[in-house]
Amino acid sequence: MSTAPVNMDAEAKVVGIETSFVRRVERIQAQLRQITDKANVVVRGFEEPFTELEKRIDPYDSSFTQYGFWRGRNGELLGSVQIHQNGQVYAEYDVGCVHPGKPGWFIESATVWGNDERLTGELQCLKMPD
Repeated sequence: MSTAPVNMDAEAKVVGIETSFVRRVERIQAQLRQITDKANVVVRGFEEPFTELEKRIDPYDSSFTQYGFWRGRNGELLGSVQIHQNGQVYAEYDVGCVHPGKPGWFIESATVWGNDERLTGELQCLKMPD
């Protein structure tokens, strides 16, 4: 397992990742930023280069999904992105803090999903025990 950050531009040249992958990642990152900014939560790790990239081929229809992973200094998974060949995307990034605008709630993560036309996202919140 590689723990060195992956430069998407350099990686794209090396492994032939489509330019559309980089554009989709940038849109996902912007959506994650919008979600966390709206909640007044400062989380910026998802703006860093991926620690790992992996391309998986579906054995049934031979379509591919490109995965990107953000990991911490000790190798812990902080977030991931899945970009399917058809343009569908899903991303999740750990936030792990008390919600500043909703007392009694904990923000577990920020998630984004959608396609090339529309991305949607939200915070995944849990009610804290009394």
